[in-house]
Amino acid sequence: MPVNMRHVARILSRLAVVLAATLAIAFVTVLVLTRTDWGRERVRRFVLDKLDGVVNGQVTIGRVRGNLLTGATIDAFAIRDSVGNPFVVAERVSASYNILELLPRKIDLHDVHMEKPLVVLDRPPNGKWNYQIIFASEDTSGPSNKRPSLPWLVFHDVTIADGHFLMRTPWSPDTTLSQAAQDSSAREALRGGRDPRLMVTRAPGGYQKVVELRDLSAESPIIRIR
Repeated sequence: MPVNMRHVARILSRLAVVLAATLAIAFVTVLVLTRTDWGRERVRRFVLDKLDGVVNGQVTIGRVRGNLLTGATIDAFAIRDSVGNPFVVAERVSASYNILELLPRKIDLHDVHMEKPLVVLDRPPNGKWNYQIIFASEDTSGPSNKRPSLPWLVFHDVTIADGHFLMRTPWSPDTTLSQAAQDSSAREALRGGRDPRLMVTRAPGGYQKVVELRDLSAESPIIRIR
């Protein structure tokens, strides 16, 4: 039986109309949802659910504002470890973006503004950095090149207002000294020592050197994290 090309053309044209209408409805739905509090709340919960599979800890995302297609503002954002110690906490974070640039393995943000952020980098004696634990892959059985990895993070025109930075790293007295001299050096460091810039505290398994910056305001044209 010969194929009626006109009949096929009519079917294809109808399918095209249905497809176009479906895409139009989907686009309008996205526009409506991303501009309503109800829609933004659905997006907030979706993002929290996705982050729960990547972060070995606690993620907090407060109120989300903006149209979400070109940018967003998040109140009360926080990433903490499993026991609640902070890694990144900010009173407010805002950024703009091109939705098409948010590829599966790359997050590209512009005009990033962070208000009152607290960043804590913590490495205890004989331990790993807190971010290595928070973002560690649960599946360590396979080759490292086959395990899930974090995406590229690129931030353009970053502004930090009233920030607080805290870094703790392992510290120990000079091991070439006698044990008595090492103990004396540790006691002196804990009291403040001769160098006011050196702050040492006790930590499980030893000591930590603490570097702290408060009331930090800074600007950076670009920050890349891989």
